[in-house]
Amino acid sequence: MTTISIEGMRVPTVWQPWAWATIYGGKSPENRPKATSYRGWVAIHAGLRWDPIGQADPNVRKAWDEYDAPGGLVKANSLWLPAGVIIGVAELIDCHPSTRDCCQPWGTTALFVEREGRRPSRLHHWVWGQQRLPLIREMRPIEHRGQLGLNTLDRPVAELVAASVATATIKGDK
Repeated sequence: MTTISIEGMRVPTVWQPWAWATIYGGKSPENRPKATSYRGWVAIHAGLRWDPIGQADPNVRKAWDEYDAPGGLVKANSLWLPAGVIIGVAELIDCHPSTRDCCQPWGTTALFVEREGRRPSRLHHWVWGQQRLPLIREMRPIEHRGQLGLNTLDRPVAELVAASVATATIKGDK
């Protein structure tokens, strides 16, 4: 059994449907504008924002169909796509600049264009340790207010995450 440390656990906010795809659809990596030196467990927070690009993404649609989610369509406000909650945990095992053809099919090499006149920057791939199962686990959603960046999870919330993970189903188990 994999031990999940809550000490210093971090939490990124990920827009839906990408958060769902990370926990339920096998999405790795997370494409981010900034690198991180952090390695370890993170709680995946499904943000309140919906990304229409994700809704149309063929990888998300394929994962949705393979998961056999009801309703047939990936759409905002679906009961299967909760927002404003922590929906799972993953182990962040690597981070590197995006390069052509790496981390396929989920990795992208597109430039991230920040608002307010900042220059475009190259994306970084935050790689989840899915190849060493059981590293991504489904769990009961936990309400949490999201923030920009990779923040340290408050201890009481981390304890709720740990308790939820202890009773979660290991992804891939029947």
